[in-house]
Amino acid sequence: MKIFRYVASILLCYMQLSMGMNARPSDLGLKEYKSYQFGDVTITVAKGDITNTRVDAIVNAANPQLAWGGGVCGAIFDAAGKDKLVVAVAKVLNGVSSIPVGQARVTPIPDTDDTGNDTIKKTLGVKYVVHAVGPDCRIPDQNQKRAMLLNDAYRNSLLEADRVGVKSIAFPAISTAIYACPIQEATRVAVDTIVQTSKQTGIKHVLCMFIPSDKSGGYDHYIKELDSLSY
Repeated sequence: MKIFRYVASILLCYMQLSMGMNARPSDLGLKEYKSYQFGDVTITVAKGDITNTRVDAIVNAANPQLAWGGGVCGAIFDAAGKDKLVVAVAKVLNGVSSIPVGQARVTPIPDTDDTGNDTIKKTLGVKYVVHAVGPDCRIPDQNQKRAMLLNDAYRNSLLEADRVGVKSIAFPAISTAIYACPIQEATRVAVDTIVQTSKQTGIKHVLCMFIPSDKSGGYDHYIKELDSLSY
């Protein structure tokens, strides 16, 4: 009986991993969170460090050049091995200087950085960075089309992640920091797009991450929006 229980527990762990981290949020490195179920997809709103979550892919709120930058972009590059990630980005850009707003590209994360230190691939199992270019609401033309462009950024991120077999993915609130898009509108677009698009993919767990010191109210806006959809 003890042997049977041991084998069963090993099989359960294997099934959770093979299904793309379809596990409890606390197992993903989260402490403050709320989860929602939409069919086969779990959506979790959480406070924490996006570079410290145990998921298949993390989304970078990228600039059109997919270059190293400030905020969450810089943190992701550093955690994933900046110099090697720059090389990976150059490969997906394939000779062009930038990608259109609303588009997304996927780069693999190396095991180690240039100095030999472990990256988040080795320490947490994160395999990919999804670079999503959201609208810059400081630019009038993009601001006018911000809802459409933000929808595209989330949708293309999920579709590109699904293309490489991602089962769990963590998003920041795209375009709401340096790019200054209104958090309430960005929340509505993000939540609606994530709920609708994730159903069309094999992705099983979507995390929407906010830093604990976030003062935008984004965490509460996301919960309010998801509460309204789940009843």
